Amino acid sequence: MKIKDIMMVTYNGKLPIAAAAIHDGHKVRREVSEIMALSNSSQLKEEDPFTGDWTIIGDTRIIGTKSRFEVDLNRPREKAVYIKPEDAWGLKIWKSEPTQDVVDRSLAEYDLFYSEVHKIFTKLENQFGCFVVYDLHTYGHMREGPDGL
Repeated sequence: MKIKDIMMVTYNGKLPIAAAAIHDGHKVRREVSEIMALSNSSQLKEEDPFTGDWTIIGDTRIIGTKSRFEVDLNRPREKAVYIKPEDAWGLKIWKSEPTQDVVDRSLAEYDLFYSEVHKIFTKLENQFGCFVVYDLHTYGHMREGPDGL
């Protein structure tokens, strides 16, 4: 596994401003897609497509490329892989529950992501003393469909 498989990073080091769009991604590993019950459009309703474009506001840009349905980078590690529908807004995510090996590979991606982010933030802190992170998300206000609240 390579970092480019789970995120895109731009580090210019000119300003102490980072912008992160960690739910921009839609990619899942083949072994995950084979057991996933969600349709492509159902996935997109809860992902944050195009938020990666907004990271232009930061000199340092962090864009997650993985779907939150494989590994949710915005949750604590122990909750980062959705297993039950209540983990993910009541959605039935799996045709069959992922094996521990599948979960472990997703958590390895989580660990690699945060290892890289730690390096980036350490560089910013060492260079500037402090920095600002804009954590960019969208909100699925039409979760119940076009006539929902």
